[in-house]
Amino acid sequence: MKSVYRILAAAFTSVLIVSGAGGPLLAKDTRPVALIEQIENAPDSELRNFDYVYNKTQIDLRPGGQVVLAYFDTCEVETFTGGVVKVKKDGAKPSKGGTSAKQSRPCRTEKVALSKAAKEAGASVKRVSPFRAEDWREWALNTYQPLFKWPNDKKRKGPVEVTVYYADARPMQLIWQASATGAYLIYPEDAPALTIGMPYRVVADYAKGKSAEAIFSIDPALELPSGPLNRLVPLE
Repeated sequence: MKSVYRILAAAFTSVLIVSGAGGPLLAKDTRPVALIEQIENAPDSELRNFDYVYNKTQIDLRPGGQVVLAYFDTCEVETFTGGVVKVKKDGAKPSKGGTSAKQSRPCRTEKVALSKAAKEAGASVKRVSPFRAEDWREWALNTYQPLFKWPNDKKRKGPVEVTVYYADARPMQLIWQASATGAYLIYPEDAPALTIGMPYRVVADYAKGKSAEAIFSIDPALELPSGPLNRLVPLE
């Protein structure tokens, strides 16, 4: 089946934020403000690479830690060194002697409305298909190594099983499977090659009786720089 894609317009973005995919309005402080691209020397924060950070989160970087935050709503990237980082709805501020440096980076994540369970994405690529929109929302990426991110369940014991299927096959065709110990996994270079324009379904069984999934595809023609935010496939 031939794949056809279109970028969701800003108007449709606002519809997703208001209604979700069949869900209620998400309060702004329940959405993540940013994605942690990298965090170092901050053992007291209990945060790791590729965690989400939310409004009112504080990140203790004393005495010499560093964290790089990629903001969902603005696409800006900010590096904080030392001190304490106080995350707010519209960004983050250094305090207690900390410093920061901000840079812009093109992305296409306009007004991401993810809940704490990675519920919603405001601007993605939608596959035109006979399926209902709420059942078939697709992420298009220009990288062959997507970053899969699922809810972080602190009560989880044991590895997370991650499976990628070719979604157009009936039944779906198993492409790749692996285990992870955290709340994310990057599709490795030595895994089976992903075909351009084909829809894939990724499923993570991240806790007993709990799973999250997403649909994604590869489009190398997308003009996006490298970086975790542009590789992210949130599973819900």
